[in-house]
Amino acid sequence: MSSKLRTLLVSASLVLMLVLPSIAIASINDSDGDQIDDSLELRMERKMFLETEAYKVKVHSEFRNATRQNEWEFQLSTDEGVKLELGFSTRISALKREIESELELYRLFEFADADGDGMLTAGEELQTIDLRSVSFSMPSVTNITSQDGENGYRLSAQLLNQVYALKVFADFFPKHALIDGAAVTPTEAKVTFTMSGFQYTRPNSQLALRLKMSSESEMGESQDPVGGESEVHIRSANATGFFSWSTDAKIDSVPKPVKSSVTTTLKGRFITLSYPRGTEIIHDPKIGVSVAATTVPGGTTQPTDPLDAIRSDISNLGSSIDDKTTSMSGEIDSLSKGVTSVSDDVTQMRQTVDGLSTIAYASTGMAIIAILAAAYLFFKK
Repeated sequence: MSSKLRTLLVSASLVLMLVLPSIAIASINDSDGDQIDDSLELRMERKMFLETEAYKVKVHSEFRNATRQNEWEFQLSTDEGVKLELGFSTRISALKREIESELELYRLFEFADADGDGMLTAGEELQTIDLRSVSFSMPSVTNITSQDGENGYRLSAQLLNQVYALKVFADFFPKHALIDGAAVTPTEAKVTFTMSGFQYTRPNSQLALRLKMSSESEMGESQDPVGGESEVHIRSANATGFFSWSTDAKIDSVPKPVKSSVTTTLKGRFITLSYPRGTEIIHDPKIGVSVAATTVPGGTTQPTDPLDAIRSDISNLGSSIDDKTTSMSGEIDSLSKGVTSVSDDVTQMRQTVDGLSTIAYASTGMAIIAILAAAYLFFKK
């Protein structure tokens, strides 16, 4: 097949992959502006329950239909510092716990940025506060409403008996919701760290918050430069647990870059978030589970998250176009080979005819010679 024809097919495929998904997404019925089709969002709504006890609040969220079931749990505890615990179970043939992790507020540092890189490095510490040994309030629960009108819950706790404030918030919704323009799925918690009124000991010193993430499962790291996020994740067959954070924070109401580093030890991953100096620092990461498509009995693959459903549709459409393009390329190649074969056959026939013609000419010449020889002998007698 010619290179021009291949280029044409590839170009057409790319155009279809770009245009058709856009048409499909543009046609969704999205009354609340969260980029999720209303009917799909309703079908994917999760049941959410809260359990409270001294220094602990647990959020239990489940999704269930005739073929699928998964359960998501989040717990905020403040009896020994602040811990955010995450659990996820799914059922294909039997309910199985797939993901467990714990995120702990570990230390708060005041540091002097001697090397000018904007982040805490060893030897720059001015003050070190062990957040596991200070007192936090018992978690409280309040009802909240998102930008797009979804009802949810906020868990909160704050540092006690200190001259500065450190607060932790975690927001949950049974449906997809918008908070500060960002989408929060039903298997995520939007976490907010607020630090204010810290008593700095140097004119140009900064704060750094160190977190410890641990899990019995293997952890990894990834970055999204386009989306401006970094994360530590835990993968299983059907889901990915994660703690992700924006590379920007509000420093005295102004967005400024956050520098981060992740250190791996036998105890877990230590995530250090270094902030520009400010009177009030607000940073809002996320912790949760991204649910993959699951195969249910009968071989049907169904995504358990609306965003994954849309991504799956787009991916399937692209794959279908690729398959059709490959099939067309194969047919054109076959046709081209067929034409070449016919051409070869014609050439061979021509060569055969030419050979026969040569033989015929030779035979005719020999016959004429034989006749002349016979005539000569006859007349000679």
